[in-house]
Amino acid sequence: MDDLGTRLGFSRRTFDRIVEDSLGIPAKRWLRELRFRVALARLREGCRVKELAAELGFENASELTRDFVSFWGITPSRFVIEAKRRNAGGA
Repeated sequence: MDDLGTRLGFSRRTFDRIVEDSLGIPAKRWLRELRFRVALARLREGCRVKELAAELGFENASELTRDFVSFWGITPSRFVIEAKRRNAGGA
C-alpha cells in the first residue's frame, strides 16, 4: 500500500485519508477487496491458482487459497468448478 501511495505522489497517511474520504472504507480494506475481485476475474479467464498467486503478490498458492477462503468462503478451485457449472447451465 505504501508503494501505491508513493507511485501516486502521496504519503501513506494521505493516501489512506483520500481513499477513506472518497470510498467510505479504509484503504487497506479497499485494496483487499480489489485484489479479490481481480482474482475472481482472472479465475474466470482460466488463470491457474499458482500463476494468480504470483500475479497478486502472494508468497504461494496456499497463501492465496487461505486468504481467498477467508474473503469469499470458498476455495479458488471450487469457485472455478462452480463458475463452469453455472456457465454450462447446471444448478
